[in-house]
Amino acid sequence: MAFRKCLECGRGIGGAKHCSYCGCVWEDSNPVYEKGLKFFDKQDYKRAVECFLKAAKKEYVPAFNKLGYCYEFGMGVAQDYSMTVHWYLKATEKGYAPAQNNIGRCYYNGLGIKQDFTQAYRWFIRAAENGNTEALNNLGCCYYYGNGVKQDSYQAIEYFRKAAENGNADAQHNLGCCYMSGYGGARDYEEAVKYLTAAAESGHTEAQNNLGDCYAYGYGVAIDYQKAFSWYSKSATGGSICAQNNLGECYFYGEGVKIDYNKAAFWFKKSADRGLEGAKRNLEQCLKKIKE
Repeated sequence: MAFRKCLECGRGIGGAKHCSYCGCVWEDSNPVYEKGLKFFDKQDYKRAVECFLKAAKKEYVPAFNKLGYCYEFGMGVAQDYSMTVHWYLKATEKGYAPAQNNIGRCYYNGLGIKQDFTQAYRWFIRAAENGNTEALNNLGCCYYYGNGVKQDSYQAIEYFRKAAENGNADAQHNLGCCYMSGYGGARDYEEAVKYLTAAAESGHTEAQNNLGDCYAYGYGVAIDYQKAFSWYSKSATGGSICAQNNLGECYFYGEGVKIDYNKAAFWFKKSADRGLEGAKRNLEQCLKKIKE
């Protein structure tokens, strides 16, 4: 069976012209669009957008969706949510699953369009039915919070599980958190560690922090301060405000690493500057230690 890389999500697909992760349907290749993707990967967003616009003029549907993404995040163009919605909707008219999920996100978050959880849910359903894994996770969030649908812990966990098993890091993190907290009566620390590890190894910063907690406190694994320190370090470097505070505590108390009040203060300050109250208190205590 032929094996090709999906141009939309970058994941491999089998011989069928349908990506098993994002749900996009293969069309005839478009050299200009593929050239734009190469510019995009090199972070040359302006030239990428130029290519996507040329491909869009040829009615190449994936280019519609990619242009919506560029306008959403201001990549190569000025951020413009109205244009985001325009391009995503244009792609949904062709039944493009990634765009169906994306327009659902716009409704969910009120980006360029009035916030409407019911509409968001409907678009997520369409995208999920067409094979979009991110939409499965988003449906889990709808059921978890009761947005656009009646709150239902069973459905939330099931959608998280479906997305997690198909490799979605957000869903793996969400499912891990459900097992950690016992949401829906599903507390299972070993399962939590399993899914948090999968997400953490994919680079999910909050999963890395939560996995660090597992090793620091012995949730589902033996206490291992060095592993806790390692995961906190990765998460803190990735920008997690909680991990920055936790890493500071590792340096302050010498857990998994040699005591270093200056490094502790560095990480406490990073977290405190972003508003974490616990980090502010820790920084104050740490500075007193440094002055002693």
